[in-house]
Amino acid sequence: MAGQSNALRSGKLRDNEQNRGWRAKLYGPTAKMRYHRVAYKNPVTKEWIYTTVADGASADDAFDEIEMKLNHEVALPAARSKAPTMSDLAVRYLEWLRLTSRDETYIRKVENLLDVWVLRRHGDLEVRRWSSHSSLTWIAAAREASRSSSRIEDLGSALSGLRSTA
Repeated sequence: MAGQSNALRSGKLRDNEQNRGWRAKLYGPTAKMRYHRVAYKNPVTKEWIYTTVADGASADDAFDEIEMKLNHEVALPAARSKAPTMSDLAVRYLEWLRLTSRDETYIRKVENLLDVWVLRRHGDLEVRRWSSHSSLTWIAAAREASRSSSRIEDLGSALSGLRSTA
């Protein structure tokens, strides 16, 4: 499918090493396929992925979302050679905040909170080893440092956001 020329849309050229670059492509319905499809390569494994656009969804919107994710190289299915860490999770969460058009000031505040209270000491902690006890320890450390109650609440919200992203 990736070599077909009947694509409705093509994304930007990627990985143009040795003139063998590729583009994400949006294909329309055919006699064999009822739905629109988006074809793209996984940025990590370089394997082709074919995503079907759900009924009622805009094919252009689905294509634009995949293009945006490819541009940021986040939230795409990927084979990992190592377990994801808290740093990996924080990157994914912050990028999700950007993709949902959150205020940049808010994003910087969350990024600072995570950096100061979580990532500097525990950034290499594997996500699967993260527990509610870990979160309570980080919140307790912020309390012991005499941070304001609103700052503590902001840290709790950031940790909750991380949890929902995991």
